[in-house]
Amino acid sequence: MRSFDLALPRFLASALAACALAACSSGGDLDASSDDALHRTLAPQSLQHGTVRAGSSLVFDFAGEVGDAVVPDVWPTGGTGSPLLPTLQLFGPPDASGTRPLLASGTPASDGPAHLSLQLDLPQSGSYQLAVGGQGASAGRFSLRMWSSASRTPRPEAMQVSLLLAPTAPVEAALDVHASGGARDGVAWSANEIDAIVALIRSETDLIGALSDCTLLYSTMEYAHQQGLAADALVEKAEQIGAERVGDPATFARMPTSVQSFALYWLGVVQPAVFRPTEESTTRPQLAAPLARVAERISALVASWSGAVEVASARKVTSFTRGGALYGYAADWQAVQLDTDGVTQVFSWSSTDFFGAAGGWLGESSLGALEPDDGD
Repeated sequence: MRSFDLALPRFLASALAACALAACSSGGDLDASSDDALHRTLAPQSLQHGTVRAGSSLVFDFAGEVGDAVVPDVWPTGGTGSPLLPTLQLFGPPDASGTRPLLASGTPASDGPAHLSLQLDLPQSGSYQLAVGGQGASAGRFSLRMWSSASRTPRPEAMQVSLLLAPTAPVEAALDVHASGGARDGVAWSANEIDAIVALIRSETDLIGALSDCTLLYSTMEYAHQQGLAADALVEKAEQIGAERVGDPATFARMPTSVQSFALYWLGVVQPAVFRPTEESTTRPQLAAPLARVAERISALVASWSGAVEVASARKVTSFTRGGALYGYAADWQAVQLDTDGVTQVFSWSSTDFFGAAGGWLGESSLGALEPDDGD
């Protein structure tokens, strides 16, 4: 494991010998006080601690769906001074005879033979088990980390906003005429063509569709302008229809929060088609009320994740204005979850959160917790 650096070592792929699963009992901190193995439910993006006695195994149950990528790993708590050399094995759902097949065994990560990991796409839906034991007669405490592609923990799916473009078919077809291989490939755009596309966008009742069309129209005009195929006035028309669909700040604030986030991202973060982005300082002792609310929200989110600390240098808050009027904010930030030693990184969590002009939270775009020492 690494201590507060974000290097990304590669998982290796070789197998260790299997160890047997033992009978189960219950326990608190998974401290094996008998020769029986202990069972505990293992959640995605979670960390467990336990103690392995010589010749015994601790068993962790989890449910998975076919195709889920799972990446568990284990290391001795206490680092190189620990007497434990762990084993890690993944068993599949029971077969017709009630036997769980061994699917994968942990192999050493690049930071030493005591840190084992495995990676597997689950072959079927059902119940799985991870067993942690000790090589030979070794014993001691361990940390077991579980990552799964099925979860965005620590953030619920309901907190995510979709940022996928959803352009309408008529606008896509009109833009494709000038695309590579299109009927007017290499021909300059005319004002009449853009006016027709603007009329389509103006009549679109679905806000996400309209804003997606605005995004594509602006990027198309910007590229055509660079190629000498679109006049300045046509780029301005693309800007104007985007601003029209966004409306004034009061109109914008009444839109669904998902739409506000979508607009800030595509028409401000990705390209300044409508909004002027300005990076804001959040280190001043006294912040204006909206920025203070943004900072408070981020701090609360970090505090809600047990063992997490924010990477202060990664925070970036951007305001978005048009004509001097404030429309909202985007905040990029990162936190890491630390093990009980307060140093070893267990998970890293990066997020972009969107806020309204008054600092109210709109939603986020996050992959959830990731392993900071994952390989690629």
